[in-house]
Amino acid sequence: MQKKLNVEVTIYIIGGLITAAVDVGTMKLLLLNGATAVYAATGGFLASILTNYLFHAKITFGKMASRDTFFKYVALVCMNYLLTICIVYLATHLAASPMTGKVISMPVVATIAYLLSKFWVYK
Repeated sequence: MQKKLNVEVTIYIIGGLITAAVDVGTMKLLLLNGATAVYAATGGFLASILTNYLFHAKITFGKMASRDTFFKYVALVCMNYLLTICIVYLATHLAASPMTGKVISMPVVATIAYLLSKFWVYK
């Protein structure tokens, strides 16, 4: 059981790294092709959301992608965004550093995202 969990968490992390590469790579390609920073960042973000959803549905959790799981995934993305903003806001006001908040939010959001993905989104 523990070994299976470790493999799943490792695959989840690999999926996250692939997703980050898609996000940054898409943004860079769009910038090189004349897109504005906002359009390029948006394109990278959207490409990364689709990549992340499909990777975790098919590889990490071995489920078929469906409309139901996709809407749950979008809800999770929105929740994680709001949580990130709250942590950044608190850190900015308590420690005067938005980057501190961002760094703190990353493992918190990743952990919550993994647990909700496993037990709700792809259940």
